[in-house]
Amino acid sequence: MSTPPGPGAGPEPGPDPVVGPVVGPDPEPGPPVDPAATSDGALGEPTMRNGVGWSLAALVASKLTSFVALLILARLLVPDEFGVVAAVTIYLAFLEIASDLGIKAVVIYEQERGHGRRVQTAFTLNLIVVAVATLVGAALSWPVSGFFGLEDRQGLFLVGVLSLTAAGVSNIHDALLLRELSLGRRVRPQLARGLVQAIVSIALAASGMGAGALVVGAVCGSVAWTVVQWTTTRFRPDLGLDRAIARSMLAYAAGAWLFFVTSWLSIQADVLVVGHRLDTDDLAIYTMAYRLPELLVFNVGWTLSLVAFPAMSRRRVRGDADVPEATIGLIGWLGLYALPVAAGLSVLGQPIVDVLFSSRWSDSGPVLSGVAVAVAMLTVVSPIADAAKAMGRQWSMVVIYALHVPIVVVAVELASSGGPEAVAWASVGATVVFVVGLLAWADRVLRIPLRRMAGAMRAPAGAALGVVVLALPVRLAADGLPVLPALVLGMLAGTAGAVLGLRVLAPGTLTAIGGETGLDGLRARFRRGGPPAPPVAPGV
Repeated sequence: MSTPPGPGAGPEPGPDPVVGPVVGPDPEPGPPVDPAATSDGALGEPTMRNGVGWSLAALVASKLTSFVALLILARLLVPDEFGVVAAVTIYLAFLEIASDLGIKAVVIYEQERGHGRRVQTAFTLNLIVVAVATLVGAALSWPVSGFFGLEDRQGLFLVGVLSLTAAGVSNIHDALLLRELSLGRRVRPQLARGLVQAIVSIALAASGMGAGALVVGAVCGSVAWTVVQWTTTRFRPDLGLDRAIARSMLAYAAGAWLFFVTSWLSIQADVLVVGHRLDTDDLAIYTMAYRLPELLVFNVGWTLSLVAFPAMSRRRVRGDADVPEATIGLIGWLGLYALPVAAGLSVLGQPIVDVLFSSRWSDSGPVLSGVAVAVAMLTVVSPIADAAKAMGRQWSMVVIYALHVPIVVVAVELASSGGPEAVAWASVGATVVFVVGLLAWADRVLRIPLRRMAGAMRAPAGAALGVVVLALPVRLAADGLPVLPALVLGMLAGTAGAVLGLRVLAPGTLTAIGGETGLDGLRARFRRGGPPAPPVAPGV
């Protein structure tokens, strides 16, 4: 199951994971932590809710920029050019994961105070790994371009490696912002990267540069990301390297790195098969179908993960025993958003593609229907992976992903002769196996009760079912209408269906949503004629 980034975007961690025993001992913990302490001058301890708010604000701003750029580029470039960029992006995503070596995750996991020797050592280790990954990436550009049947475009793979180098030198700066949940400041480099990528890519594409426009845009965006990261984060490296500290950090980093690599392989397996077995047009159609599920579903889960991992790690440091309870709550709230949205994307996939991307991309409509289902399932269970990492169970997740890879590969290989749409639905089948196994593992190893997780999904399932029940008949009945009115009618029906499904199958959910978001208090204030009061919510 894949979630390719938007034009020029760097890789984003995907949703997560199937079954396997705990492998190896828990990693060696870092030094004792003062939980109230913050680096970078943050005042007090940020709450998870505030962190999610800032992350969503950054997501909306940066992804909206990328999406507008995508709409423009979809009209400037032909599908074959997008297919070339998709292949380069897959390669760069793997290199960027490899260049991290799990060191960024160590900084977040340890929750160390300040910028001491452990952070300085982490930076030096990261710099060494980025340098090696750059050399290896350049050396492998030719065989990888051959794997995708793009030997004549090797130069794009080679230029793209510079994006890895530019972004990699700010890995530890980014980790420090995430460690302290200083996500308000993290908005700045995200916006800089998105804006620079969009402006450069569009300008070069309009000048006739083709696929190279998006690759050069990615490099320029990564440079902007690093420049703003270094000016935003008050960490200055001294290139110190304490070998004893390095060895202790690598105990956790090795598992975290393998976790990222195996998860990437399982998440990207379908795209790799499409890129290898089919042509660049099919790869472009397949990756274009991911754009909306990525933007509207996957990225919301990814944003939540950015906050959930450090917040759960902080709970672990304090000795809190309610990480499983927090995970169940995250699954429920994430599902309440992701499932009905994905159901709407699946039912209305064809008119959505025709309206947003033009008829040139019409073949992506049926693919979108399957992709949205698989992305939603993976997104909803992603808090389990965050809990596992925070509890030091990343080695178990390595086994889970490693078991999942051959399942995905076999499924999509068998379906590849049927084209991109068949591959998308084969991925859905593999994802079902993946999710069922993950839930069973979480119940047995992480002590997150399966019954409680199923209960948390009652309201999301009701909303998604309502979307399908009302939107699908409207979509079929509106086939003879112009595409835009048909889409609007389908969206209205889907929204009404989601509300109806909640009222029938999960009464009280809408009231709970109003209470959590402050909408009930907002309405009450306006009824009394007074100004609305800001919602008050406890931190995590």
